[in-house]
Amino acid sequence: MPKGSFVYDRWVMLGLTVFSYQGLSFCDNFGIYSAQVKQQYGFSQDQLDSIATAGFWPNLVGAAIIPGLVNDRYGAPVTLVGAGVFTFLGLFVFWLTISEGIPIVAGSPHAQLMLCAGLTSWGLQWPSAAVM
Repeated sequence: MPKGSFVYDRWVMLGLTVFSYQGLSFCDNFGIYSAQVKQQYGFSQDQLDSIATAGFWPNLVGAAIIPGLVNDRYGAPVTLVGAGVFTFLGLFVFWLTISEGIPIVAGSPHAQLMLCAGLTSWGLQWPSAAVM
């Protein structure tokens, strides 16, 4: 992105960072709303546990490698845009799934919610790479 781009504005970068860290609430607060998800879809406790665990897989597999490579190549502003994009995708698809705004596309609501948790958590890896 060119230096004059809006992404290079420090407030835009700060906003993208704060937004991506809001995605942390998806993983950390899942226990608060998991009872409603369990009731809505008839999930077992094992399925709820796997959704919560899916939110932490990026930390386990070293998912900061890709954001780190993007940061090295394109710089912090582009990396923070990546953070915002993945966090938005994860939270938006989660909201659409729970509100039944879209049909279940990942085969089952369980798999789709696991995907949402993983995407949202991966969005959290990007600001860390941009700061380093």
